[in-house]
Amino acid sequence: METIRALVRPAVTFGLVAAFIAAAFLGDDPAKLLAGPMGLAVGWYFRERSS
Repeated sequence: METIRALVRPAVTFGLVAAFIAAAFLGDDPAKLLAGPMGLAVGWYFRERSS
């Protein structure tokens, strides 16, 4: 199970980052909708990684 989490967590995080970057180039409203979830995912990823 830990191996699956180790593979899925970075994929989800970097997928959200890519979606946020794409939304930022496409317009302001999608970027605002993605900023919150992306920030939570990135914070969760690095918090888990450091422990």
